[in-house]
Amino acid sequence: MKPKDVIAAVKSHGIWLEQKGGGNRADLSLQDLQKAQLSQLNLSKAKFTGANLSRANLKGTNFEEADLYGADFFAATLAGANLSSADLRGSRLRSTDLTRANMEGSDLREGTLIKVGAGHADEIVTSDLSLCSLDDANLSNANLKGAQMNRCSAVGAVFQDAMLDGVKLRGANLQGANLSGASLGGADFSGSTMTGCDLSRANLKGAVLTDVNLEGADLEQAFVADVSFATATLGDTEVPEPGEHHSAKYDKAAEAHILWIESNGKQGCRADFMGADLRYLDFAGRNMSGANFKGANLSGVSLAGAQLTLADLSGADLSNAVLAESDLRGANLAGASMMYADMSSAVLSPIEIRTKKGTTVAGGKGANLSECDLRFANLDGANFSGAILTKADMRSATREKTVFAGAALNGVLVTK
Repeated sequence: MKPKDVIAAVKSHGIWLEQKGGGNRADLSLQDLQKAQLSQLNLSKAKFTGANLSRANLKGTNFEEADLYGADFFAATLAGANLSSADLRGSRLRSTDLTRANMEGSDLREGTLIKVGAGHADEIVTSDLSLCSLDDANLSNANLKGAQMNRCSAVGAVFQDAMLDGVKLRGANLQGANLSGASLGGADFSGSTMTGCDLSRANLKGAVLTDVNLEGADLEQAFVADVSFATATLGDTEVPEPGEHHSAKYDKAAEAHILWIESNGKQGCRADFMGADLRYLDFAGRNMSGANFKGANLSGVSLAGAQLTLADLSGADLSNAVLAESDLRGANLAGASMMYADMSSAVLSPIEIRTKKGTTVAGGKGANLSECDLRFANLDGANFSGAILTKADMRSATREKTVFAGAALNGVLVTK
């Protein structure tokens, strides 16, 4: 594509954004745009799938909600750019300048390169941010699962509530970075500088902290199961207790709840986990119908196949939790945080309510997910028939063969 054609496409895109007649959404997919001068432009929602933007000047450009799937930004300048909610799956950002960039809610998971022709297998490509500069960048709520970020600089960067499970961050500089509430399961920080880092409430389960400098870091309420601090430099940093001792108490409460159900309330008692930290427990396959999980921390917990009918999970943290094939009919999930949760084939439809005489009461309500955060969740095959999803955030959630018949969907946010 010639420079004049690129300029024409950008101008037409501006008209399209203003919803004026005659404009078209810019589609520069697979174009060779090496060293292109595209700074300070509004390219929000533009399409650059597989484009080559290596060494391009994109300083301050607006790429909000743009399709940048598989794009090559090697050594490009994106300082101060707006990449919020952009699709960057499988992109190459190696040695890229992303200083002060806004990448809130962006998707940087692996992507699949489709290869046409006999004998050519599709290729899974991991997003590569190695050696890039993310100093003072905002990546809160971004999905970086499995990304390569070795030797990057992220001084003062914000990764609050971001997904960084399995990320490679060896030899990185994360001085003063905010990783509070982030999911860091299995991430490799070997040899990294993390002085002054905010890791409060972060899930560090299985993370590798070999030769990491954590002086001055905040680990309050961090989840540190299967983490070794043996070779880390801690200084005065306080390492939280793993907390397994709590699991025995809560496990007994779960068993008493099951007995309560099986005996129709004659034995045991209803489980009350309100506000409890349940990250060490496993509820897979358990019958926790009617239990109180209001405001509980269930981040990363397995509830696969669990019976959760009429359970109160309102305001609970279910981020990265596994709820596949669970029964959530009539459950209250209002205001719950369910980012990255696996809800595949879960059932959230209305439940029949029976009286003491055994008669069925008509008009049972489906699960309540009003104002629920379902970004990046796996909703494939789930049944939301009759559920309440008012003002739920479902952006970037997968919805293949998902059923929404009769569901209340007023004000729902979705990725178009």
